[in-house]
Amino acid sequence: MSCTDPVYGAVSIPATAVISDFENNSLYQYAQDGRGVGALPWYAYASGDVNDPVTNIMTTPGPVNPQNAANKFAIDTTQHGPCSTKGALHVTSPGDPKGTGGYCGFGIDFMARTTAAAKKKLAYDASKYTGVGFWAKCSTDLQFAFTKTVDAVQDADIDSSVVPSPCSYSANTCNQYGIKNAAITKDWSYYKLYFSEVLQDPNGTTFGTGVDKSKLMAFQIHVNPLSPRSGTPAANKFDCYIDDVHFLSEPAPTTPATAVTWSTSGNQIKRNGTAYKIRGLVRPSMEWDCAGFAITREDIKRMKTWKPNAIRLAVMDRLWSGAATGNATCNGPAYQREVKRVINWILQEGMDVIFDLHYVAGGTAFDTSGIPTSAHTDFWASIAGDSFFKDGRIIYELYNEPNDSDLARLKNWMQTTVTAIRAKGANNLILVSGTDWTYNISYYVANPVTGGAIAYVTHPYAFKDSNSATAYLTPAATLPVIATEFGTANISSNYVAPTSCDASIYSAYVSKFDGAGMSWTSWAWIVDEWGCGFPQIIADYSGTPNAIGLPVQTALKSNP
Repeated sequence: MSCTDPVYGAVSIPATAVISDFENNSLYQYAQDGRGVGALPWYAYASGDVNDPVTNIMTTPGPVNPQNAANKFAIDTTQHGPCSTKGALHVTSPGDPKGTGGYCGFGIDFMARTTAAAKKKLAYDASKYTGVGFWAKCSTDLQFAFTKTVDAVQDADIDSSVVPSPCSYSANTCNQYGIKNAAITKDWSYYKLYFSEVLQDPNGTTFGTGVDKSKLMAFQIHVNPLSPRSGTPAANKFDCYIDDVHFLSEPAPTTPATAVTWSTSGNQIKRNGTAYKIRGLVRPSMEWDCAGFAITREDIKRMKTWKPNAIRLAVMDRLWSGAATGNATCNGPAYQREVKRVINWILQEGMDVIFDLHYVAGGTAFDTSGIPTSAHTDFWASIAGDSFFKDGRIIYELYNEPNDSDLARLKNWMQTTVTAIRAKGANNLILVSGTDWTYNISYYVANPVTGGAIAYVTHPYAFKDSNSATAYLTPAATLPVIATEFGTANISSNYVAPTSCDASIYSAYVSKFDGAGMSWTSWAWIVDEWGCGFPQIIADYSGTPNAIGLPVQTALKSNP
């Protein structure tokens, strides 16, 4: 099986690696390579199902289960992925609106069940493989999908001869591996789950050391409720196709070791000794959610098609430490693993990362005081002491949007924090924020922060940008400056409707920054309920630019 994917390029899949391509018009997987003989066909599951009390196999599908008569769970011979020609599995559901408990999903077990009355599951030894790949598309972007590779330790229905003390679904100790909050796009797209990269749900209560591919149980796509940034969870309706599910054999990509050094001279940023302009995109959501929204390897690859040289990744300090209110089950190390995986994905695509301390101290909400403290200095000292973050391709943005009217105090915090970072041996480029919500950097012209490789951050937004010359354009003549956000925004004093996408504002800002010799990153690559008021610059997770995203995309592609 071979084809070309727009993101991954040429794809070749050995026949023995294919799990299901639906070319035989059957919901049963191919029985080959020691798997599939006597196994159940593709199945669906959901909250509201009635299961047999002994076998735990679904007997009556609930209303949101794709196998319910009102929904669709069948091979459609008129649809197919790019690698096949005779059909794909069509799956629909109205979605379950129940808070955190509503879900539905579908998948395939690799082995038959035992012949005993309880019919427990058996494990497949997938040691020679490196992961699972598949193609899928939905009528509209399907968000909050948890694409999973389930192993025996994390499946409560496993036979006791395989795992003597199974985990418990009722006690929430089955914390399965995969990629949480993924988005399946409206276009046929190729998705890869490498065993070495899948992580357990960061909201779990117990954590292992990695998926056991020698005891692999199932591949599943588990759909959670639609959980927007604001508001309450709602039904996550979907209408999707899946095709050409197979095992991967190639090793997962690794992050190459690349030495990058930074310096500044006058108003120039220098990367490896050469004058350099940072031009990139901002990827929010990890500052309010443990796994982020729709951040996957494929999402990063789609960002790369716009030709940015850096991605600004927003994080929260209290999620990092595991102390965020409202996220009690998201422990710090689990969140840290999620963040580091995303950073590796970005670096593997040849882009730098701006590590942005975005939400601070206030739990899941923004800290409206806007005054950094010694605790935030401690955060950066910890980051700088981690060998992972000493990589020169990672840029430190110290504090998103401070609003301290005491400019000397703000500058002193920035200086103290830079000194703490340098004391840990981290020589990364450091971004120092201005006041007035990271807008005005004029104070630093006469009072620069010292420590080497320092640049200054501004956030010009149209509703307050009447004194741009004083705030950042004149300073940019002598200081190295980067606008890590800009454009329009929905705030209480300046309502911007989700559909109010004024492209001229973004074209003007890009021209203004380029004229001043500034660097910039554009907020934000996300699909959000506030739309252009967020502001989001894509229309969908396929990476289609909306009106304000088009001038950003054009500028990035013209300056690779």
